[in-house]
Amino acid sequence: MYALGKVLWCIFEGLPSPDGAQSVESFLEDFKQDQQFPEFRLSPPVIQQLIRRCTAGAPEWGKRHPGVIRDGDQIVPWGKRDCAVTATETQEAATRWWREELSLAEIYVRHEYVRGEHGRVPEHVAQLERDIQERPSLEEVMETLSALQF
Repeated sequence: MYALGKVLWCIFEGLPSPDGAQSVESFLEDFKQDQQFPEFRLSPPVIQQLIRRCTAGAPEWGKRHPGVIRDGDQIVPWGKRDCAVTATETQEAATRWWREELSLAEIYVRHEYVRGEHGRVPEHVAQLERDIQERPSLEEVMETLSALQF
């Protein structure tokens, strides 16, 4: 459902990629995308809500953002658009983000492996489980899309 939400965002926002900086295709052509998921400009409110539900738990909805973003023909650390940064700073930002991602994933996998042996569920694991349960079914998505009138 998460990936479908990202695809719907691309379709209704008229963009080729939800995260232009990380798209390999963005380096193969003159790629100018100043908008990234989850910013809405064109999607009607009902679609925005559907995309939010499909992507519940996405780091972009909270305080986590990608480690790097595209700024014109440059890749820069998040929050450093239109700033002078070095390649080292960009690499360090990407490395920090991926280390955090891997750490969170490792905690999740360990918890799933030993589920039931420990009474305490890490908060980010509990939140992820709640977010996943909030995501709509494919049938609900189809009903919402079928009800649209353009």
